[in-house]
Amino acid sequence: MRTANRWVFAVCLSLCACTGNEDVDPPDPDISGVAKCFDNGDSLAEANLINNNVAVEHGEITDIIIGSTGQIAVASTDGAIKLWSTRDGSGSTLGVANYDTAFGSGNPIVRALAYSVDGTRIVSVSDAGVVALWDATIGAGLNELTFGEFPGAAVAISEDATKVAVADESYAGNLTVWSPADGTSIGPLETRLWFAHAVMFLPGSQALVTAGDEYGTPMVEIRDPAEPATVTGTWLAPFEAGTVVDLALSPDGERLVAVGTGYVAVLDLTSMADEEPAAVITQIPDHDPVSVTTTPNGDYFVTVGSEGTLRVWDLATATQLQSDELVGAIAGDLEASGELLVTAESGGVIRVLSCP
Repeated sequence: MRTANRWVFAVCLSLCACTGNEDVDPPDPDISGVAKCFDNGDSLAEANLINNNVAVEHGEITDIIIGSTGQIAVASTDGAIKLWSTRDGSGSTLGVANYDTAFGSGNPIVRALAYSVDGTRIVSVSDAGVVALWDATIGAGLNELTFGEFPGAAVAISEDATKVAVADESYAGNLTVWSPADGTSIGPLETRLWFAHAVMFLPGSQALVTAGDEYGTPMVEIRDPAEPATVTGTWLAPFEAGTVVDLALSPDGERLVAVGTGYVAVLDLTSMADEEPAAVITQIPDHDPVSVTTTPNGDYFVTVGSEGTLRVWDLATATQLQSDELVGAIAGDLEASGELLVTAESGGVIRVLSCP
């Protein structure tokens, strides 16, 4: 078994060292969570280690998310969604995560998950082309829709939890918007995407974002909130680098981070209607991001790469600030409060990191 201190973040690079400027501002006392570590040059520590036996407890992990209550949800190849609690009733972080429940076992492989804003609902998409809505508090299925015949690729739930967006691995992604309350759906939506790998609802407007690639070039589409079939803005990368695999939104809602093999890009959402939307792009041949998330203070974003690194970036400039070993990483997510960062590895290992 690996020793825990191997997985504590290596000493973080200080902002002074990153910028070469000795006259950096003092740390902001109002910043908390993992952002405080990044801001102060401290290390993240392992708050929890969940070391599962994939042959007994569940199949290989395919996705991991953490809700606003600190509950972790894991999708796996055995078709089940499994839950762990990282906090007690008072909101304090537990020394050992509590295994809560499992649901959906026996169904086809679950490929992707998303929490509602309040953490009480989970949406999932499976290999059978089924999107489902679950009550995360009791593990009960609320509704489901068979929207296609291909394995699911991405899923998202709107801020008010009234709409679910889903894509599969077919050509053009079979993009569908589903209303679980009445069971109605719209789709497949017209798109220039050859393949769709990420979907997101923007808070406030609830505009749908769809992303993937066109002819092997990363692409992001912003859609009309009232008419999701209508694309109101498009970003097409000025290089050919595969696809967009994940998206993350800045807390102020003005910037969108898109990541894929060999690059990270920060898009200016206010310019998405322009012919060439403003974007800051960093190409990184040695990094293969599989997930991205932003910190609540709006200063940083974090990527988890399949090559085995977790990297911290400046959200304004897309400049890499640090890189740390994370062997076998499959996915990662950050709690809405910014307190806990979770990662999943091959073999069923889940790591919960926090700022000491």
